[in-house]
Amino acid sequence: MPLWTGQPLAYPTVQKTGAAAFYVLEVRGRKSGKTISLPVDPLDLDGRRYLISPRGESNWVRNVRSAGEVVLARAMRCHRYAVRELPPSERPPVLKAYLDRFASEVQRFFPVPKGSAVEAFNDLAPRYPVFELQPLEERVHSTGAASR
Repeated sequence: MPLWTGQPLAYPTVQKTGAAAFYVLEVRGRKSGKTISLPVDPLDLDGRRYLISPRGESNWVRNVRSAGEVVLARAMRCHRYAVRELPPSERPPVLKAYLDRFASEVQRFFPVPKGSAVEAFNDLAPRYPVFELQPLEERVHSTGAASR
């Protein structure tokens, strides 16, 4: 069963300011099997897209590991991705870029300030899961037609 429901997603109580790249993450629950949705800020870096958990190990992280794929929804479009968790040794440059880009939203979860050197993230990397997203397909909610 696909993760997307074919219905437009709306989160009127979630408001972001500025140029945040707000998406809705949909992932299948590892225990319930139900689709779980939450707002996320994916990071595009060097031609790749990443999901970072600024709160560390969380339920959505465990669900992503279990499911092996996710859907990102935005502006009536859903993109399905396979996920690959980065090992801690590959995370520091992604974590630095994430904090530098989304500091106004996530600084409180990081013990180093925005603009820190990439080396400052070496010891922190195991605490912050990072997933590389590998595109599978796109869906358009309004028509249900695949765009690619």
